Amino acid sequence: MAASAEPAALGCSGTLRSLTLTERMRSLTDPILDEQAQTPPSRPAAARVPPTSSEPPARRRPTTQPPATPADSDAAWVAALRQVGLVRDLDPALFSILFGCLDSNSVDIRRIDLLLLYYFGGGRQPSASQRRVAADRTLLCAAHTSAHSLIRRFGQLSPELPAPHIQRVGTDRGALILRAGHHFSSVDDPDIGDGTVSARALARAANGLLASARVHRRMIRLRTDGARELYVLLDRGGALELAAAGHLDDDPGALQQLGHW
Repeated sequence: MAASAEPAALGCSGTLRSLTLTERMRSLTDPILDEQAQTPPSRPAAARVPPTSSEPPARRRPTTQPPATPADSDAAWVAALRQVGLVRDLDPALFSILFGCLDSNSVDIRRIDLLLLYYFGGGRQPSASQRRVAADRTLLCAAHTSAHSLIRRFGQLSPELPAPHIQRVGTDRGALILRAGHHFSSVDDPDIGDGTVSARALARAANGLLASARVHRRMIRLRTDGARELYVLLDRGGALELAAAGHLDDDPGALQQLGHW
C-alpha cells in the first residue's frame, strides 16, 4: 500500500445539494397535496352484476413481477443495513436525495459511492459525517492508503484497545504481527513477501486484537468495488444476518473466519 490519503468530502453538484432535507421534501410533496385538495371526492361506483354465460371463465394469465429497479434494489439493501443498526440516518428521504447523485450502472460502484456520500459527504455539516463515521466505526481503504495509516485509523475507532502498531517478530524477515499493548495478532497474507499487505489481512488481524480484548464488535467489509473497500464494526448477529441474506461479499463461513468469531 502507498501513502495514506484521507477520504475527500463528497457531495452533489447543482441545486439539489443546496436544498435542506425539509425543503427537498416540501418541493416533492406540496404539488401532490395541492392536487389532492383540489380533487373532489368521487362517488362509489355502482356494483356490477356479471352476465350469466355458459362459456367457461377465461383463464387468467399468471402475473409476473417487474424486475426491481436500481433504486428499489439499493433501497432494500440500505433497509437491511438499517435493520442491524448501521446507517441510521439514511432514511428513505435522505436515500432519495443521495441516490439522485449517483450515475453508475455498476451495483458495487454505486453502493460504494452511496456510502461515501453518506459517511463523508457532510458538506456544510461536517459534524454529521463525524457522527456517522463514529457511530458505525467506518474505515475506508483506497488504492493509495498505506498499511500504517489504516492501522492508525483503526486505533482511533477502537478506544477499547491501546494504540495498535505493526511490527515483525525477531529479525527483519520475521513474522508480521499487529500489536496493541499486551494483545497481538498475526498478519497472514500470501502476498506479504512483496512488501505489501492487503486491507483484508489487516482487518482479520485487527479482529484478532478485538477478540483478545473481548470486544464484541468486529471489522467486516461492508462493500468493495475492486478499488475501494469500506469496513465497519458490527456485532456477530448483525454481520451474520447480512451475510446470510447475501448483502455482504463474504458468506457466513468466510465471515466467521474474518471476524475471529
